[in-house]
Amino acid sequence: MIKAEGILENFTGPGLGLIGGIVFTIIVIASILLVRNMNMRIKRLPDEFEDSTTPDAKE
Repeated sequence: MIKAEGILENFTGPGLGLIGGIVFTIIVIASILLVRNMNMRIKRLPDEFEDSTTPDAKE
């Protein structure tokens, strides 16, 4: 059996890192901007739409 003395005592695990932090920040900012944009577009929609599938609407 192999002993791993000293290896696991100081192991803190893989960190986020600089590149991971930047990518995470960009994804969060993009998500916030997407939600804001979609909310503005939803507010501009009319309350009701015309039903163009009925034959009476074409006449």
